[in-house]
Amino acid sequence: MCTESLTSRRVHSLSIRVPFPAGHPHTEFRRHADAMAYLLLSYESEDDTVFLHSFYVHAHDSDLATLAEKRASKGLGHRMLCHALARLIARGAITPDATISLEASGGRCDEAMVQRLMETHTEAEVDAFLEAFPTNVADLLDEFPNADAPYHDKALLKCVYDANQKLVAHYQTYGLHVVPVARHERDVVYEPMRGVVRDVLHACDGAPRRSPTHGGGRRRSPRRDRR
Repeated sequence: MCTESLTSRRVHSLSIRVPFPAGHPHTEFRRHADAMAYLLLSYESEDDTVFLHSFYVHAHDSDLATLAEKRASKGLGHRMLCHALARLIARGAITPDATISLEASGGRCDEAMVQRLMETHTEAEVDAFLEAFPTNVADLLDEFPNADAPYHDKALLKCVYDANQKLVAHYQTYGLHVVPVARHERDVVYEPMRGVVRDVLHACDGAPRRSPTHGGGRRRSPRRDRR
């Protein structure tokens, strides 16, 4: 199901929602999810650019999804993106040389993962790692201060970063690359990425079997459960 809209005189948006197929059993996951997957992007024909805002494959990030539901969703996110870009090119909205960008932010980081990280890393090691994000980390720790367990909050940030880097690595298989930024602009929660639509479509021919849990769209702060 595709929806398109004009958000300004130049900027258009395209959303794709993949509903559950007919005959899908009424599992616990289906009762809580409104679709199998969702994609939202915006594009400007004049500048020949695409920005990927939201990119979700719900089954891959849900404890409620069965193994069969997770398997059925493999590759779904990549196919959605390939379909969206091919659709825009076919309509003349963008060219294959268009720039595509996103801010990768996602992956799974739950409380059990935070606890394991605290068991395998000292607080000094986590502090040394977080020094690479001086401004961003200070702002995030102010958002959810935990006076009783300050190390927990710092370990949570590293857990979120590690989870997001797995998403970044997956997006790199799509033909995207990380955009270098100045040290004071680095963010532990999201990673800016960019590529050329032609390269992304080339990767569609050999689409990875696994889709990312979700990504795109900057969040103000990390969450323990990335559902």
